[in-house]
Amino acid sequence: MTDTARSNAISRYSERRPESASALDFFARLWDLQDEIAEGAPDWETPSGDDARAAISRHQTLFSLGAPEIDDAVFADAAARVAALLADDGGLAAEDAEALRSLDFGELLKDGEAKRVIDELDVLATDLTARAAEKGITVPTSTVSFVLMNTATPLLRAAAKAAVEALGTPFDWTVWDSGLCPVCGTPASSGWVADEGELKGGERHLSCPLCRASWGFARVRCARCGERDHSKLEYLFDEADPGHRIHTCKTCHGYVKVAFEREVGMGIRPPVEEVVMLPLDRVAESRGYTPLGDQDEESAN
Repeated sequence: MTDTARSNAISRYSERRPESASALDFFARLWDLQDEIAEGAPDWETPSGDDARAAISRHQTLFSLGAPEIDDAVFADAAARVAALLADDGGLAAEDAEALRSLDFGELLKDGEAKRVIDELDVLATDLTARAAEKGITVPTSTVSFVLMNTATPLLRAAAKAAVEALGTPFDWTVWDSGLCPVCGTPASSGWVADEGELKGGERHLSCPLCRASWGFARVRCARCGERDHSKLEYLFDEADPGHRIHTCKTCHGYVKVAFEREVGMGIRPPVEEVVMLPLDRVAESRGYTPLGDQDEESAN
């Protein structure tokens, strides 16, 4: 089924931000492919509202109540399709593209390993990269990670949406109060501030890059370390584009990209906004900030 809002956002940004048109064209094809892959998403028993709210109050993810069972064969086939698209149209170096085409995810994945994408994606990407190297195939771990994440997303997002809906509306997200996804535990990839009028302002929401769940989060709070001191939090942005900003933290040196619905002038589609905001990563890095802040250094050690 066509995502009309997404298509409209892509068309509008391709005209208004020609420098993003090429990236948007690639991701538009990726998102269309994900819509096809989503048809093979596993069935999942949605938790009761009471169980879901109890898990959140204990600061446990909703998938901790029982994660979707991802079939290895389904995942391997979908990963091959994502890898082929990336190799053909992702702008990779010729040797990297050729190596990626030669990967057989069915052979690389061990029995029952597909489910590891939910809470061990980075480790799984490292493992698969090492196994590929043993077969004489050299592929960057970041490339394998990209394939795994974008294969998992369409297989998880329907379950994630149902899990959040089980909490009921409205839901008080201060109970969760974390920059980690309440469904799968992945750090938020971006956020947005809703347009709720001049007097009321707008609530900030965060978006998960893996299962695509979204949740409410305090405006004056670091999504990486939880810092609340407004003197240590700052928005960086180009005055020519106030609708897209970087929320930085001087405590942990992390940041999260945020779109402002009022300034953007249309409904927010997080995946699209993330592509448009890619140039902001360079701005953040030039100021000494990293996506996960000090956690990046910890994970590297």
